[in-house]
Amino acid sequence: MPWGPRRALAFCPVDFQGTYATVAMAWDDEAITFAPWPFGEDEFSVSIHGKVLDAPTFPDEVAYHDALRAAPYRRLTWRVAPE
Repeated sequence: MPWGPRRALAFCPVDFQGTYATVAMAWDDEAITFAPWPFGEDEFSVSIHGKVLDAPTFPDEVAYHDALRAAPYRRLTWRVAPE
């Protein structure tokens, strides 16, 4: 994720009746949590396929593309649940 492990999401629908609130979202390697819980399900999971690079920055574009080419595809999955 391109942001830190916690963030506030403003103006989120939270009750399916027109109420909006700021929702706190937190994440780690296993779960993404929300408070208040804005979804109609008790919990669910999400997955993405992509490449995880070992470094957050690279000295130049060539080094970035080399690292991207060398990295294997991975499936990342999180449990999404209330905080």
